Amino acid sequence: MPGPYTPFPVSGERSETPPPDFDPTHPFTGLELTVSGLPYTSLTSAVEHLNQIIQKIISEGTERPDLQIVSPATRKPLDFVYVSLVGVLKETPRPDILEAFRLTLDAQDSIEARWKVSSGRTDKTQQVYFETDQDLNPIQLKTCINNIL
Repeated sequence: MPGPYTPFPVSGERSETPPPDFDPTHPFTGLELTVSGLPYTSLTSAVEHLNQIIQKIISEGTERPDLQIVSPATRKPLDFVYVSLVGVLKETPRPDILEAFRLTLDAQDSIEARWKVSSGRTDKTQQVYFETDQDLNPIQLKTCINNIL
């Protein structure tokens, strides 16, 4: 399925992008998707449901690369999993292949497939950060936020 490498669009508009040692032929490492909107009735339900969706996609005639599906859930069920390529496609990153499959997954009802934005077990796309112009301690910041809400 892989076929020839298709360069992935990389923004070059910011001064720090790309970095000076940027290799445009293979610019990515550690590629993963976060697929969310999955059932979370047990520690394994999200992975099992995504596997069912993938089997349906395959039965409809769509090819898929070899994938690794990992749930970061260890104590409490979560509604998302991480998806990455395996084997040689992981060793020599192919964001073009993962992006094509991301679009296929994202077209499915009730789930959302997005690029994982950082390393680690937590989904940092669901975190919120606040910046203030003033030196506020957390209690004062909470009061300000509560006033807005």
